[in-house]
Amino acid sequence: MALRHIQDEEAAYQRVRQLNERHIGLTDEELNKYLKTAKTTLYKYKKDSIADYLERQLGMDVSFLYQDKAKLNPEEVKAARQAAAESTAKKKAESTLSRILRAARELLTQNVTPTQVSVAAICGRSERTVRRYWTEVIGHPAIRSASIYSPHRYVR
Repeated sequence: MALRHIQDEEAAYQRVRQLNERHIGLTDEELNKYLKTAKTTLYKYKKDSIADYLERQLGMDVSFLYQDKAKLNPEEVKAARQAAAESTAKKKAESTLSRILRAARELLTQNVTPTQVSVAAICGRSERTVRRYWTEVIGHPAIRSASIYSPHRYVR
């Protein structure tokens, strides 16, 4: 079992600081040095080791670690991976569109006509990426389509 990430990093950091103050006594500088290394290293622990630590040190109920999970057949695994990939792609596309729209609005607030080139420069995406989203940008209610210059298609 690999411990991949912590949901609330700040809360975890405060807990480590408390444990350090109580039991170890490192300076903040030393503690931060060790934690920096810990953040960049993938540690692998056995389930029993994690359960023992959580139970003894933090007083947690660890029964959730030992609950049987239903095994997926290969088709179900493939479907779950496909769904995860689609969800990730959708979130990435929404994030990209949002960045492009923010850049276009920023230009409009400065009384500058947004172009694909100027929007790409502001939002940190390539002109090609902006071009793929351009129809959505000029059709978006927050963007006045009359204010946007859309170049003619050219043939290469």
